[in-house]
Amino acid sequence: MYKRQDEDSPEIARRLSLLLDGVVMSSGIGLLSIAGKGAVKGLTKMFNDAKQGGDEAVGKFKEVIDTARKSESASKKINKPKDAINYGIGYIPSDRKHEGLIQSSSIKNNSVLTIYDLLTQIGFFNSNEASKQTKNYVNKLSIKVSDIDDLVMNLSGGNQQKVVIAKWLAKKCKILLFDEPTSALDPEMISEVLDVMIGLAETGITMICVTHEMGFARQVADMMLFMDHGKIVEMGPPKTFFTAPESDRCKLLSLIHI
Repeated sequence: MYKRQDEDSPEIARRLSLLLDGVVMSSGIGLLSIAGKGAVKGLTKMFNDAKQGGDEAVGKFKEVIDTARKSESASKKINKPKDAINYGIGYIPSDRKHEGLIQSSSIKNNSVLTIYDLLTQIGFFNSNEASKQTKNYVNKLSIKVSDIDDLVMNLSGGNQQKVVIAKWLAKKCKILLFDEPTSALDPEMISEVLDVMIGLAETGITMICVTHEMGFARQVADMMLFMDHGKIVEMGPPKTFFTAPESDRCKLLSLIHI
Protein backbone atom coordinates (compact mmCIF):
# COMPACT_ATOMS: atom_id res chain seq x y z
CA MET A 1 0.00 0.00 0.00
CA TYR A 2 0.96 3.62 -0.31
CA LYS A 3 1.61 4.27 3.38
CA ARG A 4 3.56 7.29 4.57
CA GLN A 5 6.14 6.71 7.16
CA ASP A 6 9.65 5.30 7.42
CA GLU A 7 -28.90 -1.57 -3.04
CA ASP A 8 -25.99 -3.29 -5.18
CA SER A 9 -27.93 -2.54 -8.36
CA PRO A 10 -26.78 -1.52 -11.86
CA GLU A 11 -28.20 1.95 -11.27
CA ILE A 12 -26.26 2.43 -8.03
CA ALA A 13 -23.11 1.17 -9.73
CA ARG A 14 -23.70 3.55 -12.63
CA ARG A 15 -24.15 6.53 -10.31
CA LEU A 16 -21.03 5.52 -8.40
CA SER A 17 -19.09 5.41 -11.64
CA LEU A 18 -20.27 8.86 -12.70
CA LEU A 19 -19.98 10.64 -9.37
CA LEU A 20 -16.74 9.27 -7.97
CA ASP A 21 -14.12 11.14 -9.93
CA GLY A 22 -10.88 10.42 -8.16
CA VAL A 23 -8.87 9.33 -5.22
CA VAL A 24 -6.56 11.02 -2.77
CA MET A 25 -5.16 9.46 0.32
CA SER A 26 -3.03 10.99 2.99
CA SER A 27 -0.76 8.43 4.50
CA GLY A 28 -1.99 6.09 1.82
CA ILE A 29 -4.58 6.71 -0.87
CA GLY A 30 -7.47 9.08 -0.63
CA LEU A 31 -10.47 9.85 -2.67
CA LEU A 32 -10.80 13.04 -4.68
CA SER A 33 -14.17 13.93 -6.12
CA ILE A 34 -15.26 16.99 -8.10
CA ALA A 35 -18.87 15.94 -7.53
CA GLY A 36 -19.38 15.32 -3.84
CA LYS A 37 -23.01 14.19 -4.02
CA GLY A 38 -23.11 10.43 -4.36
CA ALA A 39 -19.51 9.88 -3.35
CA VAL A 40 -20.80 8.56 -0.05
CA LYS A 41 -22.03 5.50 -1.97
CA GLY A 42 -18.46 4.40 -2.51
CA LEU A 43 -17.42 4.94 1.09
CA THR A 44 -20.46 3.22 2.54
CA LYS A 45 -19.83 0.22 0.29
CA MET A 46 -16.45 -0.14 1.96
CA PHE A 47 -17.80 0.54 5.43
CA ASN A 48 -20.86 -1.69 5.25
CA ASP A 49 -19.96 -4.79 3.27
CA ALA A 50 -17.21 -6.61 1.46
CA LYS A 51 -18.98 -7.04 -1.88
CA GLN A 52 -17.18 -5.32 -4.70
CA GLY A 53 -20.02 -5.79 -7.15
CA GLY A 54 -17.67 -5.67 -10.14
CA ASP A 55 -16.95 -1.97 -9.56
CA GLU A 56 -13.26 -1.30 -10.20
CA ALA A 57 -13.12 1.76 -7.95
CA VAL A 58 -14.68 0.05 -4.94
CA GLY A 59 -12.41 -2.92 -5.53
CA LYS A 60 -9.37 -0.64 -5.42
CA PHE A 61 -10.52 0.95 -2.17
CA LYS A 62 -11.10 -2.47 -0.65
CA GLU A 63 -7.58 -3.45 -1.61
CA VAL A 64 -6.22 -0.29 0.00
CA ILE A 65 -8.10 -0.89 3.24
CA ASP A 66 -7.07 -4.56 3.42
CA THR A 67 -3.43 -3.54 3.06
CA ALA A 68 -3.75 -0.66 5.51
CA ARG A 69 -5.01 -2.96 8.22
CA LYS A 70 -1.77 -4.96 7.83
CA SER A 71 -2.50 -7.52 10.48
CA GLU A 72 -4.32 -10.82 10.82
CA SER A 73 -7.57 -8.87 10.59
CA ALA A 74 -6.73 -7.85 7.03
CA SER A 75 -8.03 -11.18 5.74
CA LYS A 76 -11.36 -10.85 7.54
CA LYS A 77 -14.55 -9.73 5.84
CA ILE A 78 -16.49 -6.56 6.51
CA ASN A 79 -20.16 -7.54 6.50
CA LYS A 80 -21.58 -4.69 8.55
CA PRO A 81 -20.48 -1.33 10.04
CA LYS A 82 -19.63 -2.97 13.37
CA ASP A 83 -17.03 -5.14 11.61
CA ALA A 84 -15.41 -2.08 10.04
CA ILE A 85 -15.32 -0.27 13.39
CA ASN A 86 -13.79 -3.29 15.11
CA TYR A 87 -11.07 -3.37 12.42
CA GLY A 88 -10.19 0.26 13.17
CA ILE A 89 -12.09 1.98 10.36
CA GLY A 90 -14.03 5.17 11.08
CA TYR A 91 -16.48 7.02 8.83
CA ILE A 92 -16.98 10.80 8.76
CA PRO A 93 -20.09 11.54 6.63
CA SER A 94 -20.76 14.81 4.84
CA ASP A 95 -24.07 15.11 6.71
CA ARG A 96 -22.55 15.46 10.16
CA LYS A 97 -25.78 16.77 11.73
CA HIS A 98 -27.90 13.75 10.92
CA GLU A 99 -25.38 10.95 10.36
CA GLY A 100 -22.32 11.94 12.37
CA LEU A 101 -23.69 13.31 15.63
CA ILE A 102 -26.60 13.07 18.05
CA GLN A 103 -27.65 16.71 18.03
CA SER A 104 -29.78 16.46 21.17
CA SER A 105 -26.85 15.08 23.18
CA SER A 106 -23.84 16.77 24.74
CA ILE A 107 -20.42 17.40 23.24
CA LYS A 108 -19.00 14.95 25.78
CA ASN A 109 -21.45 12.17 24.98
CA ASN A 110 -20.84 12.55 21.25
CA SER A 111 -17.07 12.56 21.69
CA VAL A 112 -17.08 9.22 23.49
CA LEU A 113 -19.95 7.66 21.56
CA THR A 114 -17.71 4.99 20.00
CA ILE A 115 -16.29 3.92 23.38
CA TYR A 116 -19.45 4.16 25.46
CA ASP A 117 -19.31 0.45 26.22
CA LEU A 118 -15.71 0.71 27.44
CA LEU A 119 -16.69 3.52 29.81
CA THR A 120 -19.61 1.56 31.22
CA GLN A 121 -19.07 -1.11 33.84
CA ILE A 122 -21.77 -3.01 35.75
CA GLY A 123 -24.29 -0.56 34.38
CA PHE A 124 -22.44 2.55 35.56
CA PHE A 125 -21.05 5.12 33.13
CA ASN A 126 -17.65 6.57 34.04
CA SER A 127 -18.46 10.24 33.51
CA ASN A 128 -15.11 11.43 34.86
CA GLU A 129 -13.16 9.38 32.33
CA ALA A 130 -15.51 10.55 29.59
CA SER A 131 -14.80 14.17 30.56
CA LYS A 132 -11.06 13.48 30.58
CA GLN A 133 -11.20 11.90 27.12
CA THR A 134 -13.34 14.73 25.73
CA LYS A 135 -11.12 17.49 27.10
CA ASN A 136 -8.11 15.74 25.59
CA TYR A 137 -9.61 15.88 22.10
CA VAL A 138 -11.02 19.37 22.62
CA ASN A 139 -7.43 20.50 23.15
CA LYS A 140 -5.88 18.24 20.53
CA LEU A 141 -8.30 19.27 17.76
CA SER A 142 -8.77 22.88 18.94
CA ILE A 143 -12.53 22.45 19.33
CA LYS A 144 -14.03 25.74 20.48
CA VAL A 145 -16.45 24.95 23.32
CA SER A 146 -17.71 26.77 26.40
CA ASP A 147 -18.61 23.60 28.29
CA ILE A 148 -18.27 19.97 27.19
CA ASP A 149 -21.71 19.32 28.68
CA ASP A 150 -23.32 21.79 26.28
CA LEU A 151 -25.43 20.36 23.46
CA VAL A 152 -23.37 19.62 20.37
CA MET A 153 -26.04 21.34 18.23
CA ASN A 154 -24.86 24.69 19.64
CA LEU A 155 -21.40 24.35 18.05
CA SER A 156 -20.47 25.78 14.68
CA GLY A 157 -20.35 23.42 11.71
CA GLY A 158 -16.57 23.20 11.79
CA ASN A 159 -16.44 22.41 15.48
CA GLN A 160 -19.16 19.81 15.05
CA GLN A 161 -17.02 18.19 12.35
CA LYS A 162 -14.11 18.08 14.77
CA VAL A 163 -16.30 16.31 17.33
CA VAL A 164 -17.14 13.67 14.71
CA ILE A 165 -13.41 13.18 14.13
CA ALA A 166 -12.81 13.05 17.89
CA LYS A 167 -15.23 10.17 18.42
CA TRP A 168 -13.26 8.02 15.95
CA LEU A 169 -9.91 9.02 17.40
CA ALA A 170 -11.28 7.95 20.80
CA LYS A 171 -11.84 4.51 19.23
CA LYS A 172 -8.18 4.52 18.11
CA CYS A 173 -9.13 4.14 14.44
CA LYS A 174 -6.18 3.96 12.05
CA ILE A 175 -8.22 4.30 8.85
CA LEU A 176 -10.67 7.18 8.40
CA LEU A 177 -13.14 7.50 5.54
CA PHE A 178 -14.09 11.14 4.86
CA ASP A 179 -16.98 12.19 2.65
CA GLU A 180 -16.52 15.90 1.78
CA PRO A 181 -15.29 16.88 5.27
CA THR A 182 -15.50 20.62 4.51
CA SER A 183 -19.04 20.53 3.12
CA ALA A 184 -21.16 23.59 4.06
CA LEU A 185 -18.43 25.20 6.16
CA ASP A 186 -17.38 28.84 6.06
CA PRO A 187 -13.84 29.58 4.76
CA GLU A 188 -12.29 29.99 8.22
CA MET A 189 -13.65 26.65 9.44
CA ILE A 190 -12.63 24.92 6.21
CA SER A 191 -9.05 25.91 6.95
CA GLU A 192 -9.30 24.67 10.54
CA VAL A 193 -10.75 21.28 9.57
CA LEU A 194 -8.14 20.77 6.85
CA ASP A 195 -5.40 21.67 9.34
CA VAL A 196 -6.75 18.94 11.64
CA MET A 197 -6.64 16.43 8.78
CA ILE A 198 -3.10 17.43 7.87
CA GLY A 199 -2.15 16.82 11.49
CA LEU A 200 -3.78 13.39 11.39
CA ALA A 201 -1.83 12.53 8.25
CA GLU A 202 1.40 13.41 10.02
CA THR A 203 0.58 10.93 12.81
CA GLY A 204 0.35 8.07 10.31
CA ILE A 205 -3.43 7.75 10.15
CA THR A 206 -4.61 6.57 6.75
CA MET A 207 -7.42 8.61 5.17
CA ILE A 208 -9.61 7.97 2.18
CA CYS A 209 -11.04 11.38 1.51
CA VAL A 210 -13.74 12.53 -0.89
CA THR A 211 -12.91 16.21 -1.38
CA HIS A 212 -13.17 19.07 -3.85
CA GLU A 213 -10.35 20.89 -2.03
CA MET A 214 -7.64 20.43 -4.67
CA GLY A 215 -5.03 22.46 -2.82
CA PHE A 216 -5.46 20.26 0.23
CA ALA A 217 -5.28 17.11 -1.88
CA ARG A 218 -2.11 18.33 -3.56
CA GLN A 219 -0.48 19.21 -0.25
CA VAL A 220 -1.37 16.16 1.85
CA ALA A 221 -1.96 13.20 -0.44
CA ASP A 222 0.63 10.54 -1.07
CA MET A 223 -1.28 9.13 -4.00
CA MET A 224 -4.05 10.30 -6.32
CA LEU A 225 -6.34 8.13 -8.37
CA PHE A 226 -8.75 9.50 -10.96
CA MET A 227 -11.77 7.63 -12.30
CA ASP A 228 -14.23 8.07 -15.13
CA HIS A 229 -17.36 5.94 -15.52
CA GLY A 230 -16.14 3.64 -12.76
CA LYS A 231 -12.81 2.96 -14.45
CA ILE A 232 -9.43 4.04 -13.13
CA VAL A 233 -8.13 6.58 -15.65
CA GLU A 234 -4.98 7.71 -13.90
CA MET A 235 -3.07 7.10 -10.70
CA GLY A 236 0.08 8.65 -9.33
CA PRO A 237 1.61 10.98 -6.76
CA PRO A 238 0.16 14.53 -6.62
CA LYS A 239 3.21 16.12 -8.24
CA THR A 240 2.87 13.96 -11.35
CA PHE A 241 -0.91 14.06 -11.28
CA PHE A 242 -1.05 17.86 -11.40
CA THR A 243 2.03 18.64 -13.52
CA ALA A 244 2.32 15.76 -15.99
CA PRO A 245 -1.01 13.94 -16.32
CA GLU A 246 -1.51 11.53 -19.21
CA SER A 247 -5.30 11.44 -19.62
CA ASP A 248 -7.29 14.27 -21.23
CA ARG A 249 -9.58 14.59 -18.22
CA CYS A 250 -6.66 14.98 -15.83
CA LYS A 251 -4.90 17.40 -18.16
CA LEU A 252 -7.94 19.66 -18.04
CA LEU A 253 -8.07 19.30 -14.26
CA SER A 254 -4.40 20.22 -13.95
CA LEU A 255 -4.92 23.39 -16.05
CA ILE A 256 -7.69 24.52 -13.73
CA HIS A 257 -5.70 23.83 -10.55
CA ILE A 258 -2.11 24.77 -11.46
